[in-house]
Amino acid sequence: MMARDPIAALRPFVSRVWATGARTRGIGEQLRESVLPTGFAHLVFRPDATPLRLVDAHTDAIVTVSHCVLAGPRTVHYQREVSPNAVSVGAVLRPAMASALLGVPCDSILDAHIDARLALGRAASELCEQLSETPSAEGQLALLEAFLCARIDVRAGPPRVVRAAVVALDAERPASIAAIVEASGVSHRYFSEQFCAWAGMTPKRYARVRRFDAAVSALAQRDRGLAQIAADLGYADQAHLSREFFAHAGLTPSEHRAASPTDARHVALGSISSRPRRARAR
Repeated sequence: MMARDPIAALRPFVSRVWATGARTRGIGEQLRESVLPTGFAHLVFRPDATPLRLVDAHTDAIVTVSHCVLAGPRTVHYQREVSPNAVSVGAVLRPAMASALLGVPCDSILDAHIDARLALGRAASELCEQLSETPSAEGQLALLEAFLCARIDVRAGPPRVVRAAVVALDAERPASIAAIVEASGVSHRYFSEQFCAWAGMTPKRYARVRRFDAAVSALAQRDRGLAQIAADLGYADQAHLSREFFAHAGLTPSEHRAASPTDARHVALGSISSRPRRARAR
């Protein structure tokens, strides 16, 4: 997999761009995985036309989405089929920037996957065709970046109060929502309405998801115990960390650490307990 920062023109709108090549499936490899929430939207293209296939959380049925996918910011994990032979090229969008880049408000795609062609039209299909004719990952990323640069509409970006709030909530030591509202000079109601419309979720929900994502990263650092991680991230105690982690991931911090996923946000289902896990963040 190749992943890197985007070119300078895209950095206000895109966090990362990435490309993966096909890989050979090994014996006993898991065919499903749980994908953990980050609060960010994603745009993904599969040049070989292999569609994304999700697992319905209620019926366990397979839901086919598309080979061009716009995934909204998520607050809870979801399951998908692993496609080892699929080639993927994608971008992680910065919070509240889906409208400025894609013309799609985040609150309309929260916790959802949609066919990107519905939002981007024929241009999405044309890009996928170009990607299929480009053999190198770097070449594919350059095509994706050019496509996204052509779509930037700064007039459709979030208001200053939302941009400032995202920065404050994503800081290493996040500010409290009350402090952010006070600094903004607007009412709490107006602030919440604007943030929800642009980021797709309430400020409180966003703060919870981002703290959960920080916990996921921290678990990969084996030198810290769960109690220390809880204290470092501002949870009341280890039990609070465990409850919040389970609400977002459907597994406990200990189970996640024991699974030792190569990518901390993609956990093979066979590497954790098989008991039902349908908990949802509230």
